[in-house]
Amino acid sequence: MLWWIPLVAGVQDGVGPCLLLSLAVLLFVRAWCEARAIPVRGVTICFIAAFFCFSLLFNIGLLANLLWFKPVIAALKVGNLCAGALSLLAGVVFLYEWVKLKKQDGKSSGAYQRLLNLGGSGMRRGVVVYLMAGLAALFMSILSTVWPPHYYISMISNNVFLPGKLWESVVLLAAYGICQLWLMTLLVKLFSAKDLTRDFKLIISAAIFLSAGVVIFYVL
Repeated sequence: MLWWIPLVAGVQDGVGPCLLLSLAVLLFVRAWCEARAIPVRGVTICFIAAFFCFSLLFNIGLLANLLWFKPVIAALKVGNLCAGALSLLAGVVFLYEWVKLKKQDGKSSGAYQRLLNLGGSGMRRGVVVYLMAGLAALFMSILSTVWPPHYYISMISNNVFLPGKLWESVVLLAAYGICQLWLMTLLVKLFSAKDLTRDFKLIISAAIFLSAGVVIFYVL
């Protein structure tokens, strides 16, 4: 029975570099939407669903041929480093905003406001916001291909365990993708709680941003 492989591998990879960085992006998208009074539930579902679908396609082998080229791998690493640097910057800004809030200054920091004002105030409703979330998920899914999935997942992708059984392999890879999202789903559920204070959201977001940035620079 192979059912335990996607479960264990997904839980393990759920705290990997690509998932931490993707979680940081999702938290920023949520904060960006909240600053514009945009309902975050639909945008969150769009991001997670798109990330799952794109990651599944890549695990099946959609970009397998491109990953043989060293320039592609180098570009993915540069993209991850840039994303990691931006994550560190966002972490510092969110941490500073938390400190100001704890001091009860009553005003948001200018850096925090400028960060959440990216894109202007025109993008408030409709397809544009969901398209932005989907493209962000696609971007993170592509960057995550620089790290091969768990060893056993790679064997499933290459039909080592189930030779000639494509759909069975796809089911196992889909189960892996679902299990991989456990931390992201948990934090989204936590952030959706109505009684959650703003300072708690800020400090948790800052911790995720900083952790993602540090891990990216450490492993690359």
